[in-house]
Amino acid sequence: MRAMQSRFTFNILAYSAGAVAQVIMTPLTMLIVTGVLAPGEYGKYTLFLAAASFASVLGSQWLQQAISRYVPGQREDREKRKLIGAVLIGVPIVLSFVVLICIGIWSWSGPLKLAVVQQYRWAFVASSCAMSVWACVLSIEQAQFHALRYNIIKVGTAGLILAIFITCLVIGKSGLSAIIAGQTLAYVLACVLCAKGVGFVHSALGAGRERFEMVLGFAGYGMPITIWFLFYTVLTLCDRFFIERYQGEYFVGIYAANATIALGIVSLIATPLIMTLHPLLMKAWDAGNCDVVNVLINEAVNWLLMTLVLGVAFVEITKDFWLKRVMNRAYLEGGGAISTLMAAGVLWQVGTYCHKVLEFRKKTAAMASILGFCVGVSMLFDWLFVGSYGYLAAAFGMVLGNLLYVLFTTALGERIEKGVRIRLNVKKLFIISLAASVAIMLRSDLLISGLILLGILFLYARWSFEKVLIFRSVGGAI
Repeated sequence: MRAMQSRFTFNILAYSAGAVAQVIMTPLTMLIVTGVLAPGEYGKYTLFLAAASFASVLGSQWLQQAISRYVPGQREDREKRKLIGAVLIGVPIVLSFVVLICIGIWSWSGPLKLAVVQQYRWAFVASSCAMSVWACVLSIEQAQFHALRYNIIKVGTAGLILAIFITCLVIGKSGLSAIIAGQTLAYVLACVLCAKGVGFVHSALGAGRERFEMVLGFAGYGMPITIWFLFYTVLTLCDRFFIERYQGEYFVGIYAANATIALGIVSLIATPLIMTLHPLLMKAWDAGNCDVVNVLINEAVNWLLMTLVLGVAFVEITKDFWLKRVMNRAYLEGGGAISTLMAAGVLWQVGTYCHKVLEFRKKTAAMASILGFCVGVSMLFDWLFVGSYGYLAAAFGMVLGNLLYVLFTTALGERIEKGVRIRLNVKKLFIISLAASVAIMLRSDLLISGLILLGILFLYARWSFEKVLIFRSVGGAI
């Protein structure tokens, strides 16, 4: 038990260090890119990345989900090697799917046709394929509780992207073409460097028929979830396409730059514990520990909501100071969307815990149906209001979609599994929310609002420490 608790603590520290490094490099990378690209060009770059992410998710998510589901429960090295070998067989299938999806995207001639994808089609294919393999590698490392290696790969890739962008600037190649080429090269190199470390080389040999049957099992589990991830990708990326349609690429760039800041703040605070808890939840459910699952989910949901309150208070009080120092002046007008985008990001993280019962019970069709409805509502909201109110309406549309997903998955999950019920710590949330509201209202007086913010930070740190002790204790008991 002590070994499990020590490992849990180490994973939290490793993910925390990785999140800090990632959040430091992300603004630096954005600062470099937005410093050399005008908002319109940065908008094109953002749309390129959005399309590549869409192709990658749609083509590879079935394999990623199978890895997350089956690898954590394997204790013997021999069985793990079999699974990794099966994953290796699944990679070429993933790449075939991704290439077909890429061809479909650049051949599309409808109203959301992307000229930047057609212009850089081969870089688009290479980026999408490399991002798919890279995501599978990260899934393997997380599923095997290799927090340190997971963060080395993730942070190393971000560092590689930053280094390549700086090199492009030094040699005088700072246009959109150089940025896209650098992004593509970074992911390709990361995949090449990680292939051996993740176990692909040692697992290449083995019983082909048995492993192929395992791949079929992966597909049977993961393909239905791919529909869910298709809706998820549309929910997270459709706002950019509506902004591009109604306002143009210039405002896509402004919106995307501020979204990077907002989601980076959420990631810095929330990612370490989230990445540590996911394999524990899988392990607890497989062991039949429903009470443990209930504790982990409820503590995580309440902690995320407290994180949202702290994050919004910090941003609203301090953004006038640091935003001008982090971002190119051309992008500053989008700062009003940061808090709304943070709310969307945290609500989505909450939703991923509220739907765990449906995920465990393999109710992926219900998950996909709920998310499809939420996507439809969000897109309708964007269609009605982005043209009149701009990118801020797109941010609220994402909040609405994510909130509906939380509510519907919670209701259905509690109906299916009585032992897992979402319960908010109303007292603590009320105290921290009231303090945050007062601090925001008094933000013109930096001394008073700053003191209140320090009080909020103290309460947050104290309650977070309590939750870490609970997670550590529960994790050691699994």
